[in-house]
Amino acid sequence: MNHHIIIDFEFTPVTSRFVDRKKLQYEIIEIGAVKLNDDYQLIDSFSSYVHPIYSTLDEYCSFLTGITNRHLAGAPKFAGAISALYEWIGTDDFKIYEWSNSDKHQFFGECKLKNCKDRFEVLCTKEWIDLQKEFSVKSKIKSAVNLQDALSKLNLFFEGQAHRACDDALNTARILQIMENGNEFEERISSSRKLEISFNTCSSTLGDLFSDKLDLLYDLAV
Repeated sequence: MNHHIIIDFEFTPVTSRFVDRKKLQYEIIEIGAVKLNDDYQLIDSFSSYVHPIYSTLDEYCSFLTGITNRHLAGAPKFAGAISALYEWIGTDDFKIYEWSNSDKHQFFGECKLKNCKDRFEVLCTKEWIDLQKEFSVKSKIKSAVNLQDALSKLNLFFEGQAHRACDDALNTARILQIMENGNEFEERISSSRKLEISFNTCSSTLGDLFSDKLDLLYDLAV
């Protein structure tokens, strides 16, 4: 059986002066993942906070995610949290997906700095499929699209809380499910394009639409 694992991390900037920020700029503070079966049906989810070693929780990050120091206080450190994720993934063959390649780079960087790359060799050697890139190619969009905009282009609303790892992973999985259904994907993208064209056509201001009448009113007023 082949599982599809969609992973998302939330991280905060490294603040310790004992770490070379060229090697590690951020630390993971939350892991979220969902598991789909061969038919791309949701079968399980995983969520864990991660206690940072070289960071104090950034205020902006806390505001964005809703994560507080109270959430992180009793959480496992990076190696423990990844071990739990690895155990949750299981022994069946699997593919890993992410939205943009930042999660992969963050994971590899922390594994290297915290001397646990060998421990998670399977995760480090697996290909991480950048679904953001795949979405842009499939929908013929030249620029990268953020997660919420991609959902909008498929006529979907974000479910849950944005910038929470498990919710981000779940919404990424929803996009993957539609991308694997070629007909539905094309129908949704085509519908979205028609709406955009319609909106752009009707996006004139009231001043543009009634410019001649406004000119007449102005002439009468003076």
